[in-house]
Amino acid sequence: MKNRESTAAVFIAEAGPGLPGLLTMRTWELLGQVDTIVCFGPPNARLLATVTPSAKFVSVEENDPSLASLCRILQEKTRKGERILVIKQDRFCFSREFFQTLDTLKRAGVEFEFIPGVQPEAAIPALAGIPLGRTAPRAPMLLAADSSSASVLRELIKNGGTAVFDSLGRKPAGRIRELLDGGLPDSIPAAVVLDGALFSQRTLAAPLGALEGKLMAIGDFTTCTLIVGDEARVWEPLAWFDKRPLFGLRVLVTRSRDQARPFVKKLEDLGAEVVLFPTIKIVPPESFAGLDRAIGNLSRFSWIIFTSVNGVQAFCDRMTAAGLDWRAIKEARLCAIGPKTAQALRAYGLQVDLVPEIYQAEGILEAFAKENVRGLQVLLARAQEARPDLVQVLRQRGVYVDEVVAYRTVPDKENAREILQMLKESKIHILTFTSSSTVMNFAKAMGDAFPECVGNAEVVCIGPVTAQTARDLGLSVQLVPDSFTTDSMIDVLIRNYPRSRTERRTTHVH
Repeated sequence: MKNRESTAAVFIAEAGPGLPGLLTMRTWELLGQVDTIVCFGPPNARLLATVTPSAKFVSVEENDPSLASLCRILQEKTRKGERILVIKQDRFCFSREFFQTLDTLKRAGVEFEFIPGVQPEAAIPALAGIPLGRTAPRAPMLLAADSSSASVLRELIKNGGTAVFDSLGRKPAGRIRELLDGGLPDSIPAAVVLDGALFSQRTLAAPLGALEGKLMAIGDFTTCTLIVGDEARVWEPLAWFDKRPLFGLRVLVTRSRDQARPFVKKLEDLGAEVVLFPTIKIVPPESFAGLDRAIGNLSRFSWIIFTSVNGVQAFCDRMTAAGLDWRAIKEARLCAIGPKTAQALRAYGLQVDLVPEIYQAEGILEAFAKENVRGLQVLLARAQEARPDLVQVLRQRGVYVDEVVAYRTVPDKENAREILQMLKESKIHILTFTSSSTVMNFAKAMGDAFPECVGNAEVVCIGPVTAQTARDLGLSVQLVPDSFTTDSMIDVLIRNYPRSRTERRTTHVH
């Protein structure tokens, strides 16, 4: 855990409208420091990929009006010396439950810190391309107008004002009928933002009277924000949120949680909704004897080959444990498979001598074919489950290979039931696999339902070896990038994903 900057044991953070990028910096800092994260509903993939491996997630039921279960969880965990971050979506600080929670904590002697967030009633219209105050900066504005009387609203609209309703749940049509019955003209500009700030966001803009009928035919949605008044007009230059290239695409990421973070962030920044399902965990080898022996004799190796970032990190950790640093490699040359592995080595200030053009074992063989390697001693630090091809061919060419296990990948079946249900309901559009082990472990996690459970979801693999493993297990692979990196996987998604599924989700009704 990082150094503590606060004596508080409980941190209550507003999540704003729900978009991870709109969390405050303070909340992001705490995600990497606390012991437990309490969420209302399943945590976002980016949150899962950000927290420390030891952090625990706890879900609290939304339908507990007194939040008694939340207070009970907080008191139990603080008694154990844990620090807890509570992430609550919506306007929590204006609710009765918020004050009840703080009062309970105060009476129990629990120190807490409150972190206010971006308010949804301002953020959601802006993300939908409806910037409040653009046309009439001094016009009256009524945010969170849900409990306002009809007379107040009529007076507001009469004076050119705009009202925002952000607690309509799934029944906005009923509220619109109440407004019309209360005397608001049916010609007044209006808009509804469904699932605002989420990856399924949709916007309907129309005169208030026409909007009511259109909403009756709308499919499922979780939240709704209604804007009524002169400002309720979509301004296209600002409507960027659902114009992003992968907007509306739900992508399953099967990488280990630690490695998934940059991949998840880039996908989300491009508009995709990410479902994080780590099929593997990176764990230490059953014994460090082989790796420690090699590290103790580094001067005898001509080459040290790293095949992954995990291998670099494990190697560095064991050198540190032995009281050594990278100077111990002396004159050994370094080979890295893939730019990410090379980047991990360069982060330690090391010169990487060889990065094969093909980012897999075959690339090393092709690069070494240009050299006389007979008699050389090579250290290969990699996963226990790695393919034997590289070692076999190098030894056939007269190379003395010391192959040591730096780490293991083991199956991770957490949340497998939920993922299987999403696949059955066709709620996942793309499956991504970044290694053969992610494919094999995914198949094991799905059990007898595999491979039929994949249904119409498309499969994207990081390279030909992973793709072949997928095909051998019965999957149809649609996309394989030319360069074997997650960035290239994203590029191939952008190029091949049908534009018809990522069109603007704004409808204008006249």
